[in-house]
Amino acid sequence: MGKIPQEPPHFVIRDELTRLRRALERSRVAVVVTGMRGAGKTQLAAACARADFDSGRGLVGWVNAETPETTLSGLAEIAERLGLADAEGDSVVSSQRLRDHLSGSTDPGLLVLDNAADPDRLRDLLPTGGSTRVLITTADRSFSALGEPIDLTGFARPESVRYLGNSTGLGDDGGAEQIAEDLGNLPLALSAAAATIVGRRLDYAGYRQLLHDHPLPKALQRSAGHDYPRSVVQAILLSIDTTEAGTNDHLLDQRVVWLLGAMAMLSSGGVRRTLLPDTFGRIDEALDRCVAGSLLSWSTAGDTVIMHRLVARVLRERAQSLPVVGRFGRMVRAYRGRGGRDRVQLVRYAFAVILPNLFDPSEAWARRDEGAHLVDQIDALWDTEMTDTSPRSYAVAMLAARRWAVTQLISAADTARAITLAQDVVIHSARVLGPDHPDTLLSRHNLAEAYQAAGRLDNAIALYQENLTDNRRILGPDHPGAIQSRNNLAQAYQVAGRVDDAIHLHQANVAEASRLFGAHNPDTLNIRNNLAMAYQAAGRLDDAIALYEATLADMARLLGKDHPETLNSLHNLAHAYGSVGRLDRAIPLHETNFAERGRVLGPDHPNTLTARNNLAEAYQMAGRLDDAIALYEANLVERLRVFGPDHPDILAARHNLAYAYQTAERPAEAIALYEANLVDSRRVLGPDHPQTLLTHGGLAYAYLSARQLDKAIALHETNLRDRLRVLGPDHPYTLHSRNNLAEALRAAGQYKRAIPLYVANLADSERVLGLDHPDTLNISNNLGGAYHAAGLFDEALALNQTNLADCQRVLGPDHPRTLNSRHNLADTYRAVGRVDDGITLHEANLAAYERVLGDNHPDVRTSRRALAITFRSAGRFEEAIALYEKNVTSWEQARGHDHLFTLISRDELAAAYLAAGRSAEAVALCEAMLTQSARVFGTDHPVTDKVRESLAVAHQAIRRRIE
Repeated sequence: MGKIPQEPPHFVIRDELTRLRRALERSRVAVVVTGMRGAGKTQLAAACARADFDSGRGLVGWVNAETPETTLSGLAEIAERLGLADAEGDSVVSSQRLRDHLSGSTDPGLLVLDNAADPDRLRDLLPTGGSTRVLITTADRSFSALGEPIDLTGFARPESVRYLGNSTGLGDDGGAEQIAEDLGNLPLALSAAAATIVGRRLDYAGYRQLLHDHPLPKALQRSAGHDYPRSVVQAILLSIDTTEAGTNDHLLDQRVVWLLGAMAMLSSGGVRRTLLPDTFGRIDEALDRCVAGSLLSWSTAGDTVIMHRLVARVLRERAQSLPVVGRFGRMVRAYRGRGGRDRVQLVRYAFAVILPNLFDPSEAWARRDEGAHLVDQIDALWDTEMTDTSPRSYAVAMLAARRWAVTQLISAADTARAITLAQDVVIHSARVLGPDHPDTLLSRHNLAEAYQAAGRLDNAIALYQENLTDNRRILGPDHPGAIQSRNNLAQAYQVAGRVDDAIHLHQANVAEASRLFGAHNPDTLNIRNNLAMAYQAAGRLDDAIALYEATLADMARLLGKDHPETLNSLHNLAHAYGSVGRLDRAIPLHETNFAERGRVLGPDHPNTLTARNNLAEAYQMAGRLDDAIALYEANLVERLRVFGPDHPDILAARHNLAYAYQTAERPAEAIALYEANLVDSRRVLGPDHPQTLLTHGGLAYAYLSARQLDKAIALHETNLRDRLRVLGPDHPYTLHSRNNLAEALRAAGQYKRAIPLYVANLADSERVLGLDHPDTLNISNNLGGAYHAAGLFDEALALNQTNLADCQRVLGPDHPRTLNSRHNLADTYRAVGRVDDGITLHEANLAAYERVLGDNHPDVRTSRRALAITFRSAGRFEEAIALYEKNVTSWEQARGHDHLFTLISRDELAAAYLAAGRSAEAVALCEAMLTQSARVFGTDHPVTDKVRESLAVAHQAIRRRIE
């Protein structure tokens, strides 16, 4: 993995190669090869890498570590190939996960960090153990603190002489040793000398004379002598001049000059051949000439062209020494045989590689590997600092390319790198264009978007607020840019849970857009859709549904029913209906959306697969579990075929299927799927990814449903710690996690731990989300349930009454959370002796459930059972028995005669018979159940014991009556 250089012609196997291999075998951390540029460090490391690759020993990774950005990009690429990358694309997270994986790996491997420049940054990315050997090449000797150092000074003199003799065909007539002396035995300089000797058909003496007579440009004179002998720079420049020298093929000569100039400005890690334009069909010939001149080389895969950093530096400094001329001057320069190009031309050459290859942001995720490579080229061109000294139009084009790089990194979810780059772009955009230029405002927007993608909502909101103020001041309040800026801020508010602020801004946007564009303009319709989403997030579902319905009708009329925006609007309306429990409206809409997306987009399109998932969720909510599971299973198969096994959508699809199994009372299948998904989520996404934390919570909930309470509590505790660490105490997901832990503790009867947790969570939710937020209402309802379970009926009654009133006011009388709140209050009324009040509420609840969900939904059976229990408490046994009998029939239809819940429902009916004095019927039912339970579950099963106990109680009641 990575761009390992090919073995060059006449490669010299040096004594240091043996030393290096021995050092790698005994090293526990890293081996550091140091030395000046051109000493052959990279080729020595490449020889090790090629040997390991040929032997098939395991991982061989090659990373261009010249900058922090290329280091992270290279490590992230290896992480992705190993299935370790952050699914959101963050290169920092991916690099850390690769480090952790290699630290514990027992598989052999070699990781090369070539041309490293920053030991402090690199230290934290190195594995701390494991069987992977790390090899660092660098010109900075301070890296020696990271591992065993091997200092490379160049070839030994006999190696230099042997190389020159073999590569030139001149052998050793004494002149080779003198040239080696002149060039300090540096492999790069010797390679350049050999290419010049062959290219100009010189002997050793002729080359030495040429080397002595060849002048250096002033810029090169100033830099030469610091790290290298003057003759080394001369040797490289002679090789460049030889390769660029005019021939009878003028077009090819031009392409060679262009190629060298472009490569000097681009990434030292290499440029993919596919990026190089071939306008005149001569690029391959130009590449061959430059490779023959030892100025370029190929990666081992043969897909990437590499220029040595010192060669690039010489080309750039030669360009700096030439005066900038216009088109006529360039023609004269070329006519006179002066192949060099000035700095402006080199910038133009690099742009010719970069700009035509920048693709549309909609392709960012699918082409994220290509995008990361382009970002490396953009960074390299910027680092030359030559765009700053070019005409202003070039500086503006450079800023545009860097803005593209920011949006590419955000879309590919490499947020850490995106933020660093975006911050720098904002600074330079303000300097070059001015703080009020539209592109500066766009750069600031990109930085805010990067912050938001990274979860740094406070930073994002501050920038969005600043941008909105500036957009309104500069562009005017009626400019579309101001409307878009307000929308961006509203979206950030909504993500942060500040839904009232979001609604206020969206309402202002709808009014402005309606006035400027018209109420039925497509842009206005999208803004209305955003307002409806904010209403839904705030629990104002009637407002949301009304707006969704109106928007859908307008979109269908204006855009057509098959337009993607119309289909999205249809989905939003269906989801809103489902969220209020109006499944009779939600399911037909989801069915239509699934069918239409399949017809318009095709069965494999991601939006079609999403539509199938949403339909399955609606079926699950309606209690049609067999239909839901069939769709979830089909969706998982299709997504595996389309995306492959490790795609994040596969993990989400498997999670949804596990939850459906859990709802269908198939706990073993649910737990097995959650456990497998958690392992894969940690491997593919990392332990801190939101999907991993969600799967962690799902497994905990499955354990809770299976009454494995210790496991459930332990997992919920871990999940809460992780979310506190990753997301912070005020994130909505953290509040969810704390609620889930309290629920598990309550189920285990640990009320002294559960209730303080609920109380703290309710206070935080009221502070962060507001008193009327749906999540706050849910936490309040759960706290009331915990008070009830703990026998604190006064506290439960007061809180449940308040909660029901709030749910009815905010969510409406038929919302699922309102029905659940009414259920809890009714149970509390029964517990405090207000049985008639409890019956009234339970009857209202059952009627609402049956109206919305039908007769056989699990929630309907639960409501029916609660009313039956309350009837028994009031001594209204026959009414209770009728409800129990209806539940038995419902369970038999839904789960079959032998299902556990069917048996439990019959046991409850038997108890009701007994309470009503119908002892004979109770005995007959218990005897039948005992035979059935022994057959289905076994004679020693706890369920069978429970039925046996119920039968004994029934017989005892008959004996008492006889006595």
